[in-house]
Amino acid sequence: MVEYNINLEGKTILVTGAAGFIGSNLVKRLFHDVQNIKVIGVDSTQTIMMSTSNTNDSRK
Repeated sequence: MVEYNINLEGKTILVTGAAGFIGSNLVKRLFHDVQNIKVIGVDSTQTIMMSTSNTNDSRK
């Protein structure tokens, strides 16, 4: 268990970017380390990048 500089027990925490790598791990860590905590996670689904492959590549 990590010691925090402030007492988060019983607080409501807003985490922006909660679906990302750092945000999701922060949420997991808060639930693991702090009892009686409420977490509100916010993230944008508009910025999801998609990978496409070019099957018509002429650089062969």
